[in-house]
Amino acid sequence: MFESFLWRVYGYVYDGLLSFYPYKKLINDVAEVTNVSSGAKVLELGCGTGNMLLEIGKRHDGVSLVGVDSSTSMLRMARKKFKQAKLSATFIRCSFDAYLAGVEDGSFDRIVLCNFVYTINPAKRTEFWLEALRVLKPDGQIIIADPESVGQESLIKQHIAYDKWWRLLNPRLISIAIIDSFIDRYIAKGKFELAGAKKITSELNRVGVTTELVGRTYGTSADGLDFLITATKHAS
Repeated sequence: MFESFLWRVYGYVYDGLLSFYPYKKLINDVAEVTNVSSGAKVLELGCGTGNMLLEIGKRHDGVSLVGVDSSTSMLRMARKKFKQAKLSATFIRCSFDAYLAGVEDGSFDRIVLCNFVYTINPAKRTEFWLEALRVLKPDGQIIIADPESVGQESLIKQHIAYDKWWRLLNPRLISIAIIDSFIDRYIAKGKFELAGAKKITSELNRVGVTTELVGRTYGTSADGLDFLITATKHAS
């Protein structure tokens, strides 16, 4: 299946994004919002090569980190970089729904979803939100950064404004741009849905959580491709 092949290849080149300023800012923005105390448990679904969890781990001592992804190549990279950084995390190769089904109620303080929600079947999103809330502790939060539009022009402009232009010539970054063009085609054909901040917020409000739109990221605060919101589960 071409889609499976696409994600597998993505895992080998994904960290080319670490030379891309908009991506580094995305990681920083999400990690900053994921504010936790020592002893907290953080779950990231679709953790990829572990960049987000690594940033959270560097910022917060004594935090338990769990990353779930279906890509073997990405998890291999994640485990390697955590070992190099001498930080601890648990990485699990599994589909998100199968993983959540085996997790006890109230297990996590934070659930991070970075460029992940758009891959969920829209017909199953309400079911997903309910499962995510089930495994979240009272007063815990879901942190969501997800694309609302596609395109590279604004990202390239932001990179050139804040970083060296020649970093855009990184071969892995060029490979990612090609893969992203295929993902954009899947979006155009309706395979994935860019639901947008308004729709995701409405879905979360319907299942009983309080949401806050933090702003835009993966690009500037004015034209970032991603919206960034928090969803708080209140104690019964």
